[in-house]
Amino acid sequence: MAALRAAYLRRWQAALVLCQGGEARLLHPPRRPPKDPTPWLAPVRGGGGTPLVPALRLAATLAEGHRRRHPHAHVELHVLTDGRAHLPTAPPPIPARIRLIDLQPGRARTGHARRLAERLGADYWSQTGPALTAD
Repeated sequence: MAALRAAYLRRWQAALVLCQGGEARLLHPPRRPPKDPTPWLAPVRGGGGTPLVPALRLAATLAEGHRRRHPHAHVELHVLTDGRAHLPTAPPPIPARIRLIDLQPGRARTGHARRLAERLGADYWSQTGPALTAD
């Protein structure tokens, strides 16, 4: 939520790729997010074990297209996960800074998300209440 609010305030574009049930789909194409991002996130449900590769491929395609249209734009990919996502192969190259946000509660954290961030070459962030903090 904080990332979408920041994108709104800075007039950045954001897109939302949803990966559920073994498939990835573009839930919201690149555009300025709404002032209140809650409706954008309403369809997102957790569950763990979701194949992440299709979502990363779709995100890479979106990032590449955005870079072609806006060569100097700053592109970030935020992956929200509990770390139980299924990543059987090497992830596709993504022309963006990747930030993995661990949604597992503090004391229940297993380290899965941190290991997934390492595999993706991503910055690892933990969610510690309403704000995100670098870990």
